[in-house]
Amino acid sequence: MAIAPTVRGLILCEEVDVDPVTRNISLLQCFRALKVDRFPSAAKRFYVMAHLVNGLGDVGLRVDVVQLSDNFPLYRLPLALHFQDRLQEMRMKVEVAQFVAPAAGKYGIKLWANDDLIAMSDFTVLGGKP
Repeated sequence: MAIAPTVRGLILCEEVDVDPVTRNISLLQCFRALKVDRFPSAAKRFYVMAHLVNGLGDVGLRVDVVQLSDNFPLYRLPLALHFQDRLQEMRMKVEVAQFVAPAAGKYGIKLWANDDLIAMSDFTVLGGKP
């Protein structure tokens, strides 16, 4: 039986570097707000990083990017992870490749495991030229 993991952290960033030897991760340009020139915005790419622990077996995960005003999913990415035992720690890197913001406002990242919400983070999209 699969057991959903616990999330120790959910971080949004523009770049992720992984050292090929040590597998250490550097998160670059972590953000709580994105600035765009117009609406709908041009497609933006960013990453969702999560540190997952205490899971077991094959766990179906899903990352949703939603507009918080109506909870409408603008971007959805299903994935799966296999946890060998409850002590295994996993770092999940998900690329949101083509996010388009329809309007300025609050947006949310929702991480689901087996259709249960296990983590959420919000960010703001700001618009207009300076």
